[in-house]
Amino acid sequence: MSAKRNTTEGRGETRDVLTNLARDTFKTTEGIFSSGYTRANSDKYGVRKNISRFAPTKRGFTLIEMLVTIAIFGSVMVITSNLLLTIFSNSTTSPNALNAVDQAEGATSNFVNQIRDAAYGNDGSSPLGEASTTEIIFFSPYGSSGSTTVDRIRYFLASSTLYEGITVPSGSPASYNLANEKVSAILPHVSGNGTSTVFFYYGGTYAGTSSPLSQPVNVNQVTYVGMTLAVQLQEVIGATTTSVISTGATIRNLKTNLGN
Repeated sequence: MSAKRNTTEGRGETRDVLTNLARDTFKTTEGIFSSGYTRANSDKYGVRKNISRFAPTKRGFTLIEMLVTIAIFGSVMVITSNLLLTIFSNSTTSPNALNAVDQAEGATSNFVNQIRDAAYGNDGSSPLGEASTTEIIFFSPYGSSGSTTVDRIRYFLASSTLYEGITVPSGSPASYNLANEKVSAILPHVSGNGTSTVFFYYGGTYAGTSSPLSQPVNVNQVTYVGMTLAVQLQEVIGATTTSVISTGATIRNLKTNLGN
């Protein structure tokens, strides 16, 4: 009986120890995760020491670190801004230049068609009325409102702009009232190619290589008219880059050779 009692008591003591250990462990855990956690408990179980080791430190930026950060950010912004400016400026450079060339080619092509078809005016005027270096006057049915209508056409250069003036005949007998001339600016930012001369005139023997007639030109000698324009490409505001366009045609009603 004595041995059995001792065994029972030993088991009871073991159970009490395990129960107390579990209770202490629970209290420790509860102390850590609750507002009732105290420094005494943390010191007792060594928890405070372990937690403080992983706690973040409260440290801000120093003045030097802030200055370095600002300097790096500023450099990046400057480089980025320059890159964007280059991209956007290049995106408009080519279209502006191409537009200027296309506009010039359209104007010169129309001039060639008009001068090639030059004819006597409806009032009996000679096909070529004036032949100066910056102005030409002629009569042509090309683009006119009627099959028998011959318009008076004037091209002239003023203030770096090429203008076209058209006067339609009226009345019977037909006449050209210059007050009814319609003037249009057809090409801006143009000049002669290194000179003020835009229009060149050649005689009946012109074969593509001879010199133009000297001013003042006798219009009765002219059979071929040339035009040379230096067009500013206007890549950017104030640009001075130019593209030279030269063209010309033989007046069919006046030609004496096999020119075009």
